[in-house]
Amino acid sequence: MYFLNYAVNANANHFNDQNGNVSDNNMNFDLSQNVFRVAYYGKSSSKKSFVANVAVPLGRISLKDDTDSGLGDITVASGYWVIDDNKAKTWVSLGLLTILPTGNFDKNKTANMGNNVYQIRPFWM
Repeated sequence: MYFLNYAVNANANHFNDQNGNVSDNNMNFDLSQNVFRVAYYGKSSSKKSFVANVAVPLGRISLKDDTDSGLGDITVASGYWVIDDNKAKTWVSLGLLTILPTGNFDKNKTANMGNNVYQIRPFWM
């Protein structure tokens, strides 16, 4: 089991559009956040690896003249290695990442810690 903390700090004064042109010159974007993660790695009865994760973001965001702080959207993810062959150095895993809309969201505000949307993302690697 792993307990991890990711410190995030990002800021920008302007954003660019898809062509590289400045789309807004006065964004005043600032994000200060810690993402606390618990990850459990183990082996199944068939000796294949699996992982279960929970990531909880906590921080403060500013955008334009608006701010929000507190809990962000919680991420829950799990994966299972369908091919787990150390001798052949071959691994393939399938998983599911789910983002829960637990963060603050107000449609009348510019800055929100949450997105107000459930997101489900299957993956393989």
